[in-house]
Amino acid sequence: ADLGWHTDALWTRTRSEPTAALPALGGTTTRVRLGVDATWPETPALKGLVSPHAGVGLRYDGGDAESGFGLEIEGGVTWRDPKSYLSLSVEGRTLAVHEEGAFRDWGLSIGVLWDPHPETKEGFSATFGYDLGDGVVNGDALLGPETYPGQNEAEGETSWHSEVAYGVSRGGGLVGSSYGGVSGTSDDVEEARVGYRIEPDTPHAENMSIDVWTDPVAEKEEKSAGAGLTWWW
Repeated sequence: ADLGWHTDALWTRTRSEPTAALPALGGTTTRVRLGVDATWPETPALKGLVSPHAGVGLRYDGGDAESGFGLEIEGGVTWRDPKSYLSLSVEGRTLAVHEEGAFRDWGLSIGVLWDPHPETKEGFSATFGYDLGDGVVNGDALLGPETYPGQNEAEGETSWHSEVAYGVSRGGGLVGSSYGGVSGTSDDVEEARVGYRIEPDTPHAENMSIDVWTDPVAEKEEKSAGAGLTWWW
């Protein structure tokens, strides 16, 4: 098995204006995580190739919400058919123990990917994912950037997301991808995105991603756009 490690840090601050019924509210949360994972080589199975993985991670939560140390565990399996360019992944994670005994954090995800060139981010690709709980991100159950930042599912609520992208080499080992995506919960569409991102041409983009996007179908008063810089190490 191949062993690896990941780490991430999160800081958020929220504030609401006072209303006739409620005073002004605010708070901050922090989270630091360090995880170790193992991935086994692909083996022939079910007329394709199967690769399992598992991991464990230590986290510390702080701020105005639940605080203290906790231990996460995760696992999953990916099945890939080189002939049809399809792959199917099932991922799960859970917060096994935490100093705040009542704190719950878990996710289960099923993902489908069509990618004729999995060794590169160039060309067409299409993905669809279905999540339960807090979901799992892009095969990194313990650690990873949000697929749709700002979309927080209630405990036990299902959500889904889909995306079609086309990547073109920009030199220097970078690929620029135009993409369109839709996400929602249950049977409702909550957000659509059209955007452009630049990232390293590696299977897991282990360096940096720059993303700009807009919502082309929202009502006038709900129009939104954004930009982000994400860095993994």
